[in-house]
Amino acid sequence: MKGGSKREILITEIKTFEQFRQNGASLKNCTLKGLDFRDKKVDWNRFVIHNTTFLGCGLSLEEEILLRRRGAYLYSAPPTLPYQPFR
Repeated sequence: MKGGSKREILITEIKTFEQFRQNGASLKNCTLKGLDFRDKKVDWNRFVIHNTTFLGCGLSLEEEILLRRRGAYLYSAPPTLPYQPFR
């Protein structure tokens, strides 16, 4: 196969996300899993959003709308499940 492969990054801890945020890193090809951003102030416009997925992350409605408009994929877990579907 020619060309470089897409390196996918899985972010499962707020600490790791904060490192990305401080470094101004792109969220291109990133999956953010189980992170709660509801009490964080994040300027999502600072990040490149391309092939970016949010699995079971806590976001405000405004953040969800902004991220979807920018092309992010967002998947929320149904609140009544007795298990964590995004393990």
